[in-house]
Amino acid sequence: FEAPQPAVDWAGVRDATRFAPSCPQGKSISEDCLYLNVTTPRQTGAKIPVMVWLHGGGFSAGSPNSYDASELVEQGKVIIVGVEFRVNVFGLFAFPGLKSSGGQ
Repeated sequence: FEAPQPAVDWAGVRDATRFAPSCPQGKSISEDCLYLNVTTPRQTGAKIPVMVWLHGGGFSAGSPNSYDASELVEQGKVIIVGVEFRVNVFGLFAFPGLKSSGGQ
């Protein structure tokens, strides 16, 4: 177990047209998974509300990648921010004396 590490620098413009990998949930997907999914309307000239969405799943499953926010964004003229976070033992495990473990 290690504390989170700083992100590696990249050159140029970072591609943000696809979702990042989902966090591990039983079957490992990728440890590089702590991202925000931001979906915006195609056009807006006004200030619009921002909705922050935390996926369900009883803290044992789920991902914002499984929800297509585009229709809600276009119909409701809102910005949706989906938070990808670790669940289950990967995000909630706490061990005495282990720094940076599950909620400590």
